[in-house]
Amino acid sequence: MLCLPKQWKMGETDFKDERYYWPVRWLKTLARFPHEYQTWLSWGHTLPNGDPAEPVHDTAPFTGFMLLCPKTTSTDFWTLPIRDDKHIHFFALMPLHTAEMDFKLRKGGEKLEALFEQRKITELVDIYRPDVTAKPWWRLW
Repeated sequence: MLCLPKQWKMGETDFKDERYYWPVRWLKTLARFPHEYQTWLSWGHTLPNGDPAEPVHDTAPFTGFMLLCPKTTSTDFWTLPIRDDKHIHFFALMPLHTAEMDFKLRKGGEKLEALFEQRKITELVDIYRPDVTAKPWWRLW
């Protein structure tokens, strides 16, 4: 999951514009990813937007994503029991700046998530959000 600001354009014609469609495209990409690559996704997994990673759109600086526990929902929402032996786990798709992706790969997901928590950043998409690893913040770790 991810959250879009209330002013985000979500009409049928708006989604023909990648400026508004990239969050939906990434949710669809992640939904297909385990099936296409015979793998799984969970907390802390990161995915770049291409190789080399590029911004998702000219208007949005994010070059990758990380799966985190949702911050905008109750913990009751995180898991959906389907039956005794099957549960669906919901994760938040956090857009990342290039430096944040690099920080995660060097220092680990826990430390990057702590920076998001410290700055009170959630999965609500904000294309103007600053890079949480920018000085002096990264020196805390």
